[in-house]
Amino acid sequence: MSKKGLSPLIATVLIIGFTVVLAALLILWVRGVNDEFMGGSLCDYQANLKCTQLDLEVYKISSVDNNITVTLASNSNIDVNKLILQAFEEGAIIISASFDGSTDNPIIERFDNKLLTFEVGNLENIDEIRIIPGLIFKENGESCEVYCSKIIKKVKF
Repeated sequence: MSKKGLSPLIATVLIIGFTVVLAALLILWVRGVNDEFMGGSLCDYQANLKCTQLDLEVYKISSVDNNITVTLASNSNIDVNKLILQAFEEGAIIISASFDGSTDNPIIERFDNKLLTFEVGNLENIDEIRIIPGLIFKENGESCEVYCSKIIKKVKF
């Protein structure tokens, strides 16, 4: 009677080989997820973490002539160092204004209000305004900037 099949030695080698390949794939996958979550560096990770703690409120919006004035209130212990205000018409950006500050001179200080004005061509066509806060964060001598795109404030106009 002859038996056909793999010898126990070959089967063991195959099982070990598959295990090593699966472990390598798992390590690569975890490393990729970790890099994506952390944004690449510890500084970026800390800045993104600060974004989740940022509480920015649109207090008031008014328009005079071709200017839009936005009053923002910070309800958190985080300085807003950069800010982008965008005006939209039917889903398309028609004007974008950037306000740049620094760690020493933030646009909106923690627990403070700020009045920002930007000029637009024609107020009649604007149907939405978006406010995108940005942070500058220093960690171990490394400085990084991040825009908190997950907490964009959208206001129908």
